Amino acid sequence: MQTTTMTELPGCYFCEQEKREPVEPAEYDARTTLGPHAYMCQEHFEQYGTPIGTKLVKPTKQADETIDKVDSICKKCGKDCAEDSWNKTVMRFRLPGRPVVVDLMVSMGVYCEEMSDYVST
Repeated sequence: MQTTTMTELPGCYFCEQEKREPVEPAEYDARTTLGPHAYMCQEHFEQYGTPIGTKLVKPTKQADETIDKVDSICKKCGKDCAEDSWNKTVMRFRLPGRPVVVDLMVSMGVYCEEMSDYVST
């Protein structure tokens, strides 16, 4: 099962259907034994989930100084990206430890999504 990072985890479909309060955050987007895919918390994944799908995780919290550094690099880029955009995610969680790549990207005028093929997680 692959893993993907999401800034906000959606609510569990089954918790919502059972009208649970509070609705648990989904940890999986996977095919169910009932057929269709659904967002599921751990409990409901164990009950209805199959290994066909994606594990959902929130990004690890970055230090404020790292985010400030990345935001200053983003300003150099010139592209005004939304806070939850792919570009901001790439910059905040994949590029900060790669200053040569960042400097090259900025000097070439290449955007983050264009660099994603060259940057490993």
